[in-house]
Amino acid sequence: MKGSSDHHDQELKLTKVLDVIIKFNFGGLVVYLLFGFS
Repeated sequence: MKGSSDHHDQELKLTKVLDVIIKFNFGGLVVYLLFGFS
C-alpha cells in the first residue's frame, strides 16, 4: 500500500508541475502576442 501512495504523490507533483509549465507558457504566449502586435 505504501508504494502505491508514493506513486500517487508523484503523480500529483507531476500534475502540479505540468500545470505551472502550461500557465507560464500561456503567459509567455500572451506577452509575445501583445509585444508582437503593438
